[in-house]
Amino acid sequence: MINRTVVDVTDFGAKSGGTFDCTKAFIAAIAMLKSSGGIQNGKLYVPAGIYKITSQIVIPFMTGFRIQGDSRGGTIIRQFTNNMPIFNFGTSLTHSWKISDITLDYNTPQTSAFTKSAPIYFDLSSGTADGYFNFEIENCTLTNGYYGVLMNPNVQLAVWGATIRKCNIGSMSGGAVKLLPNPAVGQPIIKLEDCYIHCRGMQERAIFIGYSDTVLLDTVEFNEGDFSTLPVIEITTCYNVTLINCRTESFRIETKGGNYFFWSFPNSSAYLIGCTITNTTISGGGDTYLVNAGTNGKLTVQGLITDAQLKAGGTVTAAKADDFLMACNLRAIAPVTRYNQAWSPRLDVDLIQRPKTTDRADVDVTLTASDSLIQRFKKLSTKRTIHLPSVGVYPGLQFTVIKATIAPFPLTVNDPFVSNNDVVLPVGSKASVTYLATSATEWQPISFNTWP
Repeated sequence: MINRTVVDVTDFGAKSGGTFDCTKAFIAAIAMLKSSGGIQNGKLYVPAGIYKITSQIVIPFMTGFRIQGDSRGGTIIRQFTNNMPIFNFGTSLTHSWKISDITLDYNTPQTSAFTKSAPIYFDLSSGTADGYFNFEIENCTLTNGYYGVLMNPNVQLAVWGATIRKCNIGSMSGGAVKLLPNPAVGQPIIKLEDCYIHCRGMQERAIFIGYSDTVLLDTVEFNEGDFSTLPVIEITTCYNVTLINCRTESFRIETKGGNYFFWSFPNSSAYLIGCTITNTTISGGGDTYLVNAGTNGKLTVQGLITDAQLKAGGTVTAAKADDFLMACNLRAIAPVTRYNQAWSPRLDVDLIQRPKTTDRADVDVTLTASDSLIQRFKKLSTKRTIHLPSVGVYPGLQFTVIKATIAPFPLTVNDPFVSNNDVVLPVGSKASVTYLATSATEWQPISFNTWP
């Protein structure tokens, strides 16, 4: 049984209401925890109310301690000084701690110039560069800062065993979570579970994590952001990255004519299971990669689904990596490349082509890669030609052309790549032919039928 020392911040002079400066009360309460043996299992309790602070609360070397509020909506700690953390973990080897049931916010929204405005901030004011171990942030709201959880980007720190669970992070000028040691040093396990991240106003990556053995994002929703050059998620140089049931919704992407990576996992082994990208508009004319593992990356995708509201101003590529495994189910209103820089065949993409029938008028037709699977001619008043597409073609794309009339005129299906690969549906009978694309520049007829 854990013998935990519990102190109430109001016993040290803190007053709720949001007007009294409670900074000294928090510092005194934490000092009391440490001096009374709280180095092992102390708990700082913060009752319901709004608590004003004007400086950072530096957490000394303590293990197994807790900072707990009454509830996420009931307890609010509000920073009134710009460019200042709320909780600063400034001593390495601090471990086994937890913050829960609290809202941490700023009195005024912090701009991206205030790069220390993070509710949870890791620095190195004392100790070694060994890092921090086994911490949890649970049932908290982090808002109005630069980043929600931030590691000082100019020190070589590592976070070993981090869990952010059931948290809301939003109204940030930078992003939500940035744990990126500089210079690089390993970070074994980092997890985000059941979190909601509101991305409006973010000017940097919502998630930026690097050099970890294992990163898990489980049931994390990213909502409503405007991005142009930086990805929404970037997890770099990690052995094992897993996204399960993650969702991005209502984003606006401006590629500015260049390549854009929506979720990016450079030099990592990434696994996507049951993820969704929905209601996202893309403009700017550049190429957009929904998932990127980059050079030396490995990607396993089992369920990546977009709805019909994904509209692209350029080419949308399902995924890019040196190595692919398993399958991806993708739907989008745009030309979509099946895979990029991968050894074939490793990614099965359900593109914008729909298994529907289009009845064609009595005219010549040139198809696009986004046209319906079945093309039917019910009437011919003269010989007609239907041209297969020559751009946007990907392995697995196919068309079935039906001559549903016995009119005495032929219907020719034209291969734009090879002159002697046309198929003529004959006069005097009904007929059909199916073509399958085996590469971006090759069509093959795979079936031919006639009937009276």
